[in-house]
Amino acid sequence: MRNFNLEEAARTAVREGRPVCILDELIPTGVISIKMVPPEVVQDVPERVDEIANKNWEKIWADGLFNGIICAAKSIHTSGEYIEIDLVEIDYKTFRATDLIIEGVEGYFPPLAVGVHALLLGSQSILALRLADGTLGTPGGAVDVDDFAAGEVPFVNALLREIAEEAGIQTEQDAVKICGAYIVHNPLHLVFVYVAILEDKIIASVDVDRTLEEEKIVGIQPVKINEISSLPNSIHDALGLCISSASRLGYL
Repeated sequence: MRNFNLEEAARTAVREGRPVCILDELIPTGVISIKMVPPEVVQDVPERVDEIANKNWEKIWADGLFNGIICAAKSIHTSGEYIEIDLVEIDYKTFRATDLIIEGVEGYFPPLAVGVHALLLGSQSILALRLADGTLGTPGGAVDVDDFAAGEVPFVNALLREIAEEAGIQTEQDAVKICGAYIVHNPLHLVFVYVAILEDKIIASVDVDRTLEEEKIVGIQPVKINEISSLPNSIHDALGLCISSASRLGYL
């Protein structure tokens, strides 16, 4: 197996201030194997990491802000058509300080939190989430330990949960297709993007006025596929990555 250089790709994303596409030669045809690394074999974390994370958390903390345990990629290995991802547990506040940790702790590269996002796709249109800041986004979020415990496909488990929570749509595992992987920054993390292929009757029946205050969702906006190219610039990065990857693979 060949070790994929996560650190090099991550530092490129930070240095150039843009998402970095990774593993594109293996996605979507590659077989992804995911395992959780036992805590006893995880590299010791320097005390400085906690100091930076706690100080940053004091600045960004707000009532109700999530601070649970999420999954992070410690290493990625590839061979032929296989992708092996080793995951470890980290707390959310450490994830939010990842960029600062890389800058402030010499000789240490932290595991990268893993997130998932999906483009909700029908035959004629997509569904975008309208966010409180005026941008359009996608359902998605961090992969947490409960997603890993729920079965053999933790990334898909997380995605189905996010689609249900944020868009109010129940979908099946076989309707979700992976189409890309990226490292994004601010905060630095690894994102796997998918398309969720929905029947048109589901698209038509969605509650466009659905709101979710804790996720800053103020509605759902159907967008015709032939109008995607004219979307305003005010789209969330995740939606842009989903559209780009789905287009590259011929879904749009």
